[in-house]
Amino acid sequence: MDDKVFKELVKKFQAGECTEKEIELLYHWLDILEADSRLIDPATDELASLKEQSLANILPHTKQETPTRKLWPVVGKIAAAFILVSSVALYLFQQYGSAKTVIVSTGNQQIKKIQLPDGSQIWLYAGTTLEYNEPFVQKERVVRLKGQAFFDVKRDTLHPFVVNTFGITTTVLGTSFNINAYPQNTAVQVAVVSGKVKVGYTRKAFALLTPSDRIIVQKSNHTSELDHIDPSAIKRWTSGEIFLRNASLKEVLQTLEQYYGVNFKTHFNTNEGNFTLKLNQKLSLDQALDIIQLVSYQPKIRFEIKEKTIHVYRTKIK
Repeated sequence: MDDKVFKELVKKFQAGECTEKEIELLYHWLDILEADSRLIDPATDELASLKEQSLANILPHTKQETPTRKLWPVVGKIAAAFILVSSVALYLFQQYGSAKTVIVSTGNQQIKKIQLPDGSQIWLYAGTTLEYNEPFVQKERVVRLKGQAFFDVKRDTLHPFVVNTFGITTTVLGTSFNINAYPQNTAVQVAVVSGKVKVGYTRKAFALLTPSDRIIVQKSNHTSELDHIDPSAIKRWTSGEIFLRNASLKEVLQTLEQYYGVNFKTHFNTNEGNFTLKLNQKLSLDQALDIIQLVSYQPKIRFEIKEKTIHVYRTKIK
């Protein structure tokens, strides 16, 4: 039964004009709706208030006679139907209908610091997009991230802070941590500086992280692995450095791609290498490539720019 037909039947029932077949049809539809209503949990003060208001509006206009069944069960079901459809819709509109989406982005070689309405501070790495709704503080404080960001979350035990990244959720009450989740990456990384951080996917919790913990979650199959990282190194990029310790060549190239917005094409296994680098973020791309070429060793590498792609070759050590 579509919405228009249902409303017409309700009007006829309130006026005492329903035929027996129409009442049976209305009962049948309400039975189905009542069975499905268990999927919605209106357990909030706001919804309870709306229920009372809706019931008060329906009952005074309902006649006390019906030729086939007792009135109150039908009235209750009609009230439930209106409550389920209109009250929930009204509640959701009141909560979210007037919300606006705030989008903050950074370009290549750009680091940006922002403060959220709750007082939390976020540093956005190059090539990053952060989204959140206003009003911000509701049941949860939710943001959506593509890229890399460092979070210093203001503590609020009543309103958990949630970061959504490609279906993976990071939930905290008040702590500081870093998330690396670029679209082109195969994994999402979360590393903790202070406090406790819960990382999960839908109803599955991967881990509860504490300071120096890092989790790497594969996007494709949601497998995860844990390791440890120096907390002082986690947020160094927020103070103007590109810092890597014991990184493979693959990790080095990935970092340069994220910061400078370039593409590399490699011609050998880039899982090799062991780089420890500290580069000033003010360096141009050419300057950064020159330094990496100079310090590279096993493998010794050289870069060659062809059109918009940077090719990476292994070269002999002189």
